Amino acid sequence: MTPPTPRTSRLFKRILPVLGIVGLGIAAAVYFGSRHLATVPEQIATPAPNTGGMLIDGVHQSAARDGRTEWILDARSATYFQDGKMFQLSEPNVTFFRADGQKFFLTARRGTVLTDSHDMDASEDVVIWNDTDRLETESIRYRYADRLIESQSPVKVTTHTGDLTADALSVNLKTNRMAFSGHVQGLLRAVPPAAATDKARVQAEHLDVDMNTSAAEFSGHVRVVEKGSVITSDTLTVYTTQNKGENATAGGALSEAVITKMIARGQVVIQTESSTARADEAVYEPGSGLLTLSGRDTTLASESATVRGHHMVIARKEGHLTAEGNASERVKLVWVPQSRRP
Repeated sequence: MTPPTPRTSRLFKRILPVLGIVGLGIAAAVYFGSRHLATVPEQIATPAPNTGGMLIDGVHQSAARDGRTEWILDARSATYFQDGKMFQLSEPNVTFFRADGQKFFLTARRGTVLTDSHDMDASEDVVIWNDTDRLETESIRYRYADRLIESQSPVKVTTHTGDLTADALSVNLKTNRMAFSGHVQGLLRAVPPAAATDKARVQAEHLDVDMNTSAAEFSGHVRVVEKGSVITSDTLTVYTTQNKGENATAGGALSEAVITKMIARGQVVIQTESSTARADEAVYEPGSGLLTLSGRDTTLASESATVRGHHMVIARKEGHLTAEGNASERVKLVWVPQSRRP
């Protein structure tokens, strides 16, 4: 019998750059806001009509360190309210220059900075992008004291490898964790595209990313579909490590991560065109090609046979299957004669 072939390893190599642009772009925005926007720009200010604030037209500022430009800010105007210790920016446009030469950009229709708390937000057509990746939302807020970035508006991340959407986004800079929540959906494309139909779809209720351990967990009615393969489970956790090879880029973003292990838990079903596997837990290690299924009434079924046990190890490279029972139940094999197959 042919064991199921998990294509998930290849799929999640496509989604890692999606997470990279979010963390990198937001971190740049936070750096800018917390360290620089909380001071009054050195511009000539005039009273703003009917607002009680001081109006600054044509804001242009930049910052450099060790002879290298770190960021450039342009805005149509800025209004400073001394009583509220607040800046309001109109059409802010920020360019960030990374040490490795990459540029990131942030634009919005409006921005607000509280000079006492260092809190900041951007609203209306907020976009963070570089040459290949793009994050879009209607509002995003940074709370300095909690080091928390939040967007309660729908977010969309677009990269050359695919799209990711969710109802909300939060990034905790203290714990270095990022979370997408509500109707998380991903459309992933092959790179380079092998065919127009070589796409994968990922659906879940939540996506939590631990940037300390390079692990990402999808949870809540997880469903991954690609061609003739469908994987469903309660949770799906992807563990990665950084690519140390000569092809790794200086940026060291998540796009250079290598998947070391994937674990699906809870009502796991892996269905291909030729077989279906069911288990409480499935562990796949791309390096060795081993797929381990475990749990009560673990089953691997195809047209030719059905195997039931408590623990199964499928060696994809060798095409071998090892099944074990437990104290209460032995391994069962039901073989369907060729004449009786549909």
